[in-house]
Amino acid sequence: MNTNLPDMPYDGSESAGTGFSIQEYLSTLLRGKWIILISFGVCVLVMLIYTLISRPVYESSSLVLVNMKQQLGSMSISESPRDISESKIANELAILKSRLLAEAVAQTLLENPYLDDQRKETLPVVRSAGQDGRQTLASVGAVAGRVRRAMDFAPERESDVIRIIARSADARESAILANTFAEVFQEHELSITRMRSKSLREFLQQQVNAKRQALEKAESELKNYMQSSGVVSLDAQASRVTQQLSTLEASRDGVDIEIESLTKTLATYQERLPEQEREAAKVIKQANDPYIRRIQEQLASLQVQRDVLMNTDLSAVGKEIYSQKLKEIEGQINNLQKKLDERTSSFLQTSPSGEIGSMQADPAGYLTQARQKIFETQMQIQALQSKKSALNNVIRQYESEFGQIPRKSIDLANLQRNRLSAEKLYLMVDEKFNEVSIVEKSEFANVGVVDKAAVPAVPVSPVLSINIMLGALIGLALGVGVVLMREYIDVRIHTPDDLKRKGYKVLSYASCAPTDGDPSAPPLVSIAEPFSAYAEAYRRLRTNLKIDEAAGRFKNILVTSPNPGEGKSTTACNLAIAFAHAERKVLLVDADIRKPTIHLNFRLQPMPGLTSLLGGTASLKEVVRRQVVPNLDIICAGSLEPRDVEILGRKNIRSFIEQSDQTYDVVILDSSPVLPVSDPLTLTSLADGTILVISANETRLATLERTVELLEGAGGKIAGVFLNNFDARRAYGGFYGSDRYGYYAGAYGVNGSTNGQRRLKDITANVAARISTYISQIKSHSGFQKHV
Repeated sequence: MNTNLPDMPYDGSESAGTGFSIQEYLSTLLRGKWIILISFGVCVLVMLIYTLISRPVYESSSLVLVNMKQQLGSMSISESPRDISESKIANELAILKSRLLAEAVAQTLLENPYLDDQRKETLPVVRSAGQDGRQTLASVGAVAGRVRRAMDFAPERESDVIRIIARSADARESAILANTFAEVFQEHELSITRMRSKSLREFLQQQVNAKRQALEKAESELKNYMQSSGVVSLDAQASRVTQQLSTLEASRDGVDIEIESLTKTLATYQERLPEQEREAAKVIKQANDPYIRRIQEQLASLQVQRDVLMNTDLSAVGKEIYSQKLKEIEGQINNLQKKLDERTSSFLQTSPSGEIGSMQADPAGYLTQARQKIFETQMQIQALQSKKSALNNVIRQYESEFGQIPRKSIDLANLQRNRLSAEKLYLMVDEKFNEVSIVEKSEFANVGVVDKAAVPAVPVSPVLSINIMLGALIGLALGVGVVLMREYIDVRIHTPDDLKRKGYKVLSYASCAPTDGDPSAPPLVSIAEPFSAYAEAYRRLRTNLKIDEAAGRFKNILVTSPNPGEGKSTTACNLAIAFAHAERKVLLVDADIRKPTIHLNFRLQPMPGLTSLLGGTASLKEVVRRQVVPNLDIICAGSLEPRDVEILGRKNIRSFIEQSDQTYDVVILDSSPVLPVSDPLTLTSLADGTILVISANETRLATLERTVELLEGAGGKIAGVFLNNFDARRAYGGFYGSDRYGYYAGAYGVNGSTNGQRRLKDITANVAARISTYISQIKSHSGFQKHV
């Protein structure tokens, strides 16, 4: 849209802009302060009522300590138990959240479903309404579901302690739930640990019996051979080779037992996860890292070299050389072990977590723990297989040397080799069996209760202060959101800045000036209150029009508005008075022949008027009311006959305006609204400039744009916009301060009171007195009787 308006501030105090500033946002919020306050109050009230009617919720918690020692199920037979570095708190949390543990807790609660020792009142969590209305106990599944919803678990920072939190509407129940959960969790962990120890002990016991029988058989065969052959000893070389072979074979057989033991442990884990074989298989596959396997092979080879050196008879060779060689091997073993630990830790940390999440839905709730245990067990099996391979390589070397023993001693060497191997293997297995038996008898749970839950004294929710604060924040956010949304979708004009952003020139604005058709408000404020902000607005309008005379002289001015009731007639009257006070000879013409109001404002007779002049029934001299106000003449509208509906379109309207321009300094035409009728479109092309009067908070931007489009299409020139009913303090949220300068009311005879009814009465009386004076002056005019 091209409005052809000069980009000029409406009063020189603000600069045009296209964006929103912080002040404008604040102004928008302050304009909608009542919406924000109502939203704030409603939300606070709702939260207050909710807090008062809500049932209190009590919270109680117990603390359990998780022992981070390595599980026996993953212990190597050739190694003693050691502390592990990886934290398994996440695994224990998964177990705590599992449905299996919740069902165990539910079963325990159903076995003792009472709140106190007197057994008078049952726990609310186990209650269920029967068909006859009597309370009965709920099923295990129903109680387990309620328990899971009432529980929460949180690890304590920088510790191996887990806080078990229970919430309930009954304070005693919250403490019972937390303590029961801690006790069941402890028993559950103890049963798992003992089950693993028992399984390993039974396996080792079988191995001990088998190796004892093998040892007895080897000893019997050796004894019989020595008695029958008469050969009772070997030379030093044969004895050394036999000793080394028996030690290596015993170590290899021990490795086989360890592999079998770990395989059984792995099978145990898989049995406890009957629905997760696929996930477990994926974990086993992931454990086959080529880098890890290579390190394990090198590590196993070095460990075998170390064991061979340690079993070598150092009395026959240089001790210093072997000691130095042993130190080098130990250093290499430590470095490889460090790399293996780092690689394993990296794998566990970067493993996909999606499998863990899927396991937590398992009834046993063990996938998180089993995933790590399966990986560790598979890693140990791979390490043992690498060690077995290295031992086989060394054994083959010694077997080639063993084959060089004299023939007569080779049978004896074989028998001694078998006996020594069986003896060493039996002692190794028997030692581990005794160790596991002792551990099983003294086994404790990996979880210990550190602190039991106590009955809480005060509820944790609802908290009045927090809920009130939350309601206040929600209310403020909702109110601000509504205000900003309303501002965003609001298409009405509120401030002069709204007009300037669209390129319109604002000539002036009036703070809540009276509008047309309001009989309770005095329209002639320029007379009733010459020192008021209302009158000052029209003087500002006059000044801005005079400033524009240099660019294009405004001899005759058309005043109109988009819609009725926006204050165009009041603006035209007060603008004419403002020019008259500036000692300009002014003619005010009421061209709103459809709904004239100027004769009412000045209390004049409507006839004869403009319609009489254009209709040829009266002359210009007859229709002019002279000196209604000093320097101000008025032509009323007259009466409109149905046949005169197009009277403003006659040719003599142009000659009337041209004749008026020669007689008066300023001619002001008060026209009808633009959108309802077409009269202003006829007059706008005859005027030097058109003033559009709009009402703040009422006129829509689209309406203004349509009005300007119609006027410009008819050949009119828009002088600017006058914003009526504009309250600066309301629009800008108090940034503008007072609109009164502070005149001394008594000095000018103006009532300075701001009381509504009394002030209206005083203004009305003042206007009536002034108009009475002017009417007396008019009556003294020679042509008055004829006009009447």
